[in-house]
Amino acid sequence: MRPLEIRESTLQSLTVGAAAYALALIFLGAGAVKLGGLGMHTEHFARWGYPGWFVYVVGGAEVLLAVLVAHPGTRFTGAMGLLTIMAGAFATHWIGAEYDLAQIPLLYGTLASLTALAACPPHRVAPPVPRTVLAEVD
Repeated sequence: MRPLEIRESTLQSLTVGAAAYALALIFLGAGAVKLGGLGMHTEHFARWGYPGWFVYVVGGAEVLLAVLVAHPGTRFTGAMGLLTIMAGAFATHWIGAEYDLAQIPLLYGTLASLTALAACPPHRVAPPVPRTVLAEVD
């Protein structure tokens, strides 16, 4: 590897790590507040038509996914989960005509999708089967 490639790889790794840790901190806090049963969140969920227990499901999922996105080995799974939650949050705000609030999950969802893209495991393609092996099968 040339020195420039090593620096680019290190910079990319640091950038992805910083984005992942930012997501983890954001969603650890958001999930913990929801799990704490803060009245504001339970009122919002009720106003949007969700059952009372759903705020705890979302809060627990946010905490779990924040932990997953913080670890490089599970970063892709955590980021995809957070992206899913943000898609639901965006749809909730959009359907409720809360267009100004819909920008927040759009921003976090974009960050989660970029993190997932950067952490995506490489695709492995099987090598082609040699013709001699195919001839033996016939």
